[in-house]
Amino acid sequence: MHFLNKMEWAATNALNNTNYGIAKRQNTLTLKQSIKKLIFPIYAVSVIFPTMSALIYTIKERKTIWLFHPVITFITGFAIIKVILFKLFGFTPPVTRL
Repeated sequence: MHFLNKMEWAATNALNNTNYGIAKRQNTLTLKQSIKKLIFPIYAVSVIFPTMSALIYTIKERKTIWLFHPVITFITGFAIIKVILFKLFGFTPPVTRL
């Protein structure tokens, strides 16, 4: 739950506060980074792509920590999409980092 709260806090600040995180660095992103930023929520909730990445990097780097990638990516994607939907429908839920 702590990780989800932290991701919601980060997504809320990124979308609503231009003095924080990726929103502040928006003008320094390359075209490739901007595209990745836009498609990340879709990638994250797809499950299949993060799982494929995890398996490839687990084998390539021989680090089993990559097996957490799909779970963490899905949680992050869920948090981002939740914040986007709340913003679209005019809700501003209180979000704390802790």
